[in-house]
Amino acid sequence: MAILVIPARHGSKRLPGKPLLDDTGRPLILHVVERARSATRVSRVIVATDDPRIERAVVEGGGEAMLSRAEHDCGTSRVAEVAEAFPDEKLFVNLQGDEPEIDPDDIDRLVRELEESGAPMATA
Repeated sequence: MAILVIPARHGSKRLPGKPLLDDTGRPLILHVVERARSATRVSRVIVATDDPRIERAVVEGGGEAMLSRAEHDCGTSRVAEVAEAFPDEKLFVNLQGDEPEIDPDDIDRLVRELEESGAPMATA
């Protein structure tokens, strides 16, 4: 089993606020969380964000979020910060926050590969 972390920041240069876009009536980030939760080899899905608005949207939508430091220069370092909070866990998957159509089976295949290879983290 793995912890899946979705790094999400509000301050994107190309599209600020992208995780909270709600053209479907729900924020984009919640669609990603929902798909990730459908994976069977994931024990937790955590959105790592430096923005209280994203944290609030995730929690109000029934998800789990952790506030991370703002100075991260990439999503991978945000995932690493979350991993520090779980020193006994061995596997972490980094899922981009703009992947609302990811196939949960692909996540499960990735976790299986991680378990077999011994790598500590991967990006779906």
